[in-house]
Amino acid sequence: MEQFFQTIKPALDSLLAVVLTTVFSYIGIEVKRLYRQFVDGEDKKEIIDSTVRYVEQVYGELKGPEKLSKALERAGQLLEDKGIEVTQDELRTLIEAAVHGLEKGYAGA
Repeated sequence: MEQFFQTIKPALDSLLAVVLTTVFSYIGIEVKRLYRQFVDGEDKKEIIDSTVRYVEQVYGELKGPEKLSKALERAGQLLEDKGIEVTQDELRTLIEAAVHGLEKGYAGA
């Protein structure tokens, strides 16, 4: 029996190495994905907030729909330049939320 285990031990060691490598690779990929998701979310928020302030300052004389168009265009380009994917609906929602936050800030001042 001992000879049998000595015979298969190298194969078991190789199998264990493959299994552990696979498990740790999967864990690494998931950690990277979650980190990227968090960082992208923070980057989106910062870009959207700064874009809303920029559009308000530069295009203050424009009406709501025109400002929204400028904000969508600018934020979309900045996010694309950073390699962050965002749908038009998500972008519009984030901009509207940032505008609401900006307006609340004005009302509280």
